[in-house]
Amino acid sequence: MTRSRFVSIAALLLAAGTLCVGSAHADIIVDEAVAGDLSGDRLAPNPFTLVEGDNQLIGILEGDDGMGGFDRDFFSLTVPAGLELASIFVDSFESVDMGAFLAIDSGPVFSVNPDDATPGDLMGWTVYGQANIDVDIMITMSGNGMGFSRPLPANTYSFWSQQTGERTEYTLNFVVVPAPSAAAGLALSGLLLAGRRRR
Repeated sequence: MTRSRFVSIAALLLAAGTLCVGSAHADIIVDEAVAGDLSGDRLAPNPFTLVEGDNQLIGILEGDDGMGGFDRDFFSLTVPAGLELASIFVDSFESVDMGAFLAIDSGPVFSVNPDDATPGDLMGWTVYGQANIDVDIMITMSGNGMGFSRPLPANTYSFWSQQTGERTEYTLNFVVVPAPSAAAGLALSGLLLAGRRRR
């Protein structure tokens, strides 16, 4: 196999992979206005399983109740085997308040008590708002708190969303992509070796 032919085959494989990712399924995992209030209990978050592609969570945070309490949303997201959580985009944010809070924890429950939490206790966190529309807030989250590497592998992750100010309606988009396949890596290595042997 000539080098130029090998490069052409590799380019076609990459293009096919790009087309597959671009045509991934989009899904609304929950719309709080339709399904009702998300759990306020960190030990019993609403569980959802993500699919490949876009996964929108449409939430409402009522904010300060005037009696020292705040609306907190707790939900857990399972990334199935063979997939990765690559990004979290803010699709919409409607509030007179500048921002809301979002934190992540590993596992099906949020292990940190929000009443006693310090930023360093959290796996990752960020404040997001209107200025973050179409921004991947997972980048900021991964550098705050204990920090984590992106993308996140198959596992269950719990989230704590909160607003201490005014009522906020938000849409977060959890983007899931295929995990790199060991088989695909071996196949590419085989192509490289075959190309070298035939020179």
